[in-house]
Amino acid sequence: MNYFIFIKDGIMYDSRDYGIGCGGFPPIVIPKKRITIESLSGRNGSLTTTDDCYDSYTKDVECYMEDDVYKDLSWLSGSGKLILSNELDREYDVTLRNNIELEQIATYWRNFILKFEVQPFKRGKDKHTIIQKDKDFIFSIGGNAKALPLIYVTGTGNISITINDNTFQIKDLKSTIYIDSELQIALEDEQNAMYKTNGDFDLLYLNPGTNKVHIIGDLVNIKIIYQDTYL
Repeated sequence: MNYFIFIKDGIMYDSRDYGIGCGGFPPIVIPKKRITIESLSGRNGSLTTTDDCYDSYTKDVECYMEDDVYKDLSWLSGSGKLILSNELDREYDVTLRNNIELEQIATYWRNFILKFEVQPFKRGKDKHTIIQKDKDFIFSIGGNAKALPLIYVTGTGNISITINDNTFQIKDLKSTIYIDSELQIALEDEQNAMYKTNGDFDLLYLNPGTNKVHIIGDLVNIKIIYQDTYL
């Protein structure tokens, strides 16, 4: 039986536990890259530009109820992570777009379609952790798209971190600073530490393949947590 897992607010909901199976899943697609095409006066053809970003897309999952026993489906709402049984090693960031009364449809007709708004990148389900005391090191990651890591830096004073030629600076570090490159926040002792940083969060990413790290300053260690990321 095909099934799905929906993770919301840290709770994992397995559709099989609610008697929900799935028909054939929609095809795996590559998200559409944002491209602007414009014609210029006096020039043949057209000019194509892109900001190197990708659009979200919709994934429709056909579902059916295995029995006539009523089950609470209130968990099928909002945003979370989606895992499909044909890709158990991947997770999608999704938002449920259904605007109908899902429980009524499921109860009376036993069949329904879940409409998921899917963010363009999916991630490997496993999280990988690298801990280093060295100020220069190289490591490789999987996937085929940029990964946005969580970074913990422990040390004192001013520290400069360069990842793949992109430099991020930390000032007056007292112990450990936590940097979330996706949410673009920095915390020290659970307090806002953005004022202690200088650098572009958008450039604080890991490339699929080889990554080089160079650190200047009084470092104790650096911990990098990431998930392989795919288009």
